[in-house]
Amino acid sequence: MSMHCNQSSARLFPGEWDKQTVPVVTSILEKPRYPCEGGALPTSQPATPPN
Repeated sequence: MSMHCNQSSARLFPGEWDKQTVPVVTSILEKPRYPCEGGALPTSQPATPPN
């Protein structure tokens, strides 16, 4: 993975950002509901990461 990160001053953040490994997904976040969708709010349940 390659990354290019600038601070608000347009200067690069310190560190090595190129050739980093892709991180492992450890949890899945629920999609937020839009107010127009109505119905019950989603319940908080721990998500299981994909295999």
